[in-house]
Amino acid sequence: MSVYWLISAPAESGSKEETFKNLKRMTSEMADNYKMDVPALRVGTLDSLMTLSDDLERQDRYVEGAVHRFEKELLEKGPLHDPKHPLLPLVSVGRDDGNERNKNRKPPEEYLKNFEWDQARFPIKSTLPELVGIITKMVVGADEEVKGFLLEYNSIKSSLSTAERKGQGGLNAKSLVEFVEKRDVVATDKLNTVFCAVPKFAVQTFLSEYEGYASFTPAEGREP
Repeated sequence: MSVYWLISAPAESGSKEETFKNLKRMTSEMADNYKMDVPALRVGTLDSLMTLSDDLERQDRYVEGAVHRFEKELLEKGPLHDPKHPLLPLVSVGRDDGNERNKNRKPPEEYLKNFEWDQARFPIKSTLPELVGIITKMVVGADEEVKGFLLEYNSIKSSLSTAERKGQGGLNAKSLVEFVEKRDVVATDKLNTVFCAVPKFAVQTFLSEYEGYASFTPAEGREP
């Protein structure tokens, strides 16, 4: 997967296009450049900016930590650890509208290369503190959702490990589902079916003696 740098540069002579053109010219042999169009936002007063600056440092640390947790889980447990993983095409970014063919969701690289400001989620008429609050709330929700998924994942993984251990053990520990069929079970008022796990070296001894292990054991009432 490619490495992306997100940079912000001042507009030369008030022209964003001129800045972007110069950036492309100066880095043409080192990188491909893509412009992320961010609309003009409501700056507000100097006091509100100073207050936001103090809050932003704390919220920025939380958001960065959460994003790194998402990245870590995707790399370790998700499809990003393997470029040939069959689920990799399903990894997408964007707003979920509940539609399976959601056009708002795109592969991560396409999302970055063709970034569009989501006016529905982040109204440009909102103040900067309001926008920061919206983003932080979204990240907190995503963080809690990922934690829930991880708990479920670890629970399933533990159950799977237990099942695999039982599958690798002897018949006294593993499930008999793969060996016993419905026709093998006899259950009436007079008869009950009992399953016994016998070591291979003791099979012949068992077959010759089992009729004396209990009263009313039917003669020849066995199926190895």
